[in-house]
Amino acid sequence: MPVEARPTTPAELRNVKFKSGVRGYGAQEVEAMLLSAASAIEHLLRDPAGANAQARANIRDLRNAELPDVFRGLNRDDVNEMCERAAATIQRLLANEAQLEKARPADPKPVVTSEPAVAPEPVAPVAAVRVARPLIGSGTEGLGAVASRQSVRVALGARTYHVAVGNDPTGEAVSVLQTYGARKAVVVTQPSIRATAQQYCDALNAHNIETVVVEIADGEAAKTLVTVDDLCRQLAKFGILRRDAVLAVGGGVVGDITGFTASVYYRGIAVVQVPTTLLAMVDAAIGGKTAANLPQGKNLVGAFHQPLAVLCDPCVLASLSDREFRCGLGEVLKYALMGDDQLLGIIADESAALLAREPDVLRRAIIRSAAVKARFVSADELERTGLREHLNYGHTLAHAIETAGDHVLAHGEAVAVGLVFAGALASALERVTPEIAEQHRALALSLGLPVSVPEGLRRSELIEIMRRDKKSVGGLRFVLQGPNGLERVDDPSQLALDVALNAVGVTN
Repeated sequence: MPVEARPTTPAELRNVKFKSGVRGYGAQEVEAMLLSAASAIEHLLRDPAGANAQARANIRDLRNAELPDVFRGLNRDDVNEMCERAAATIQRLLANEAQLEKARPADPKPVVTSEPAVAPEPVAPVAAVRVARPLIGSGTEGLGAVASRQSVRVALGARTYHVAVGNDPTGEAVSVLQTYGARKAVVVTQPSIRATAQQYCDALNAHNIETVVVEIADGEAAKTLVTVDDLCRQLAKFGILRRDAVLAVGGGVVGDITGFTASVYYRGIAVVQVPTTLLAMVDAAIGGKTAANLPQGKNLVGAFHQPLAVLCDPCVLASLSDREFRCGLGEVLKYALMGDDQLLGIIADESAALLAREPDVLRRAIIRSAAVKARFVSADELERTGLREHLNYGHTLAHAIETAGDHVLAHGEAVAVGLVFAGALASALERVTPEIAEQHRALALSLGLPVSVPEGLRRSELIEIMRRDKKSVGGLRFVLQGPNGLERVDDPSQLALDVALNAVGVTN
């Protein structure tokens, strides 16, 4: 029997507690409560085009939670959580509906995923916004400058999110977590970027989301299961529950290890990625891949866990060392060599401005890179069709270099060498011309990136590590350019391998 939806209040929702005996509530009464919550939210969001994605997701969750005898697989905690989220959403909208405006990005056309060749998704401009930010050390709130933002949409149905690029996104972090309904949050960071993380902590606390900062050690050495265990213990100690959230404020190590922790704590809690390095902004923070390393190789333990949002502030890149900044350019180069003409043009014609971190050039490079990655992720989120595997262009050798060389080369540097290797291998297999292979090398050099492996790495060790690559099925597996664009190539000839390895300085 259909249940009539009626207006409701947060108090009513919060009184729905599923203990023994369901506190007198029958299935139909609970269904009515959930339907009325959806009705109340819809009433507050009468403009469907303006409703933000999370509020729409709340409505869908509520309306899908019909509760016949077996609760359709939902346990009491699940329903409690949905009621809590609905109540928080209603309270948020009633308190200050206008506050949601800065979290309402444009909704571009759906991504077409049936085409064999995946093109970058168009970038959706977002209107200028004004964000509130606490003045560090003052204990008071100040008003940040008006900043023009752009965003890239990662289209994943109910889990769609945006990669926002603009100055000072602390206010957006607050809005995202308020809309989600988090009551507590933990900001995970590293000692070298504690000051940036503290800004997000202060902003969230100022808006009644109880927040603390937790540090992990600096460097790749922190990306272990020991760190995951420690973070889970600290989340539990602080009282983080399933409806709460973590923020990853840092580079790729922080994003990977925080995302993986979020994926396993309470079987999955929300994470917001706040990348502070170029490499993380254009790659690691986007797409939901999370991982920890093992002694046997990089990223061998992990999970897909999409964030609520990715918030990029290009201004923080001014503090990066030249080497760390160039590491991010290794991933930008990858997207260019995957076939993005705009990025190729930026690197070929504006490499000096890019290296100088000229704001407009840097912003365009970040947006284009994020758009390429977002389109592949939307088309093949869990790497079921092979399309997302193309994002690993240059990475098979890169990961082997990192493992065999004990991370003497940083990730982006290793990727640059891997790209030179991939170009040389494709040329040796006569998939591309020698000129294309030389283009890979020349563009890497123009960005100040290495084009050869560190001294002392042995051919046999690199090949053995590549055989253990996550995407390998026992043989050697590469993504290479060819007449039809990027394609997977398995077990190339030994002669072609020798030529390609020689091209990057592997001679023993």
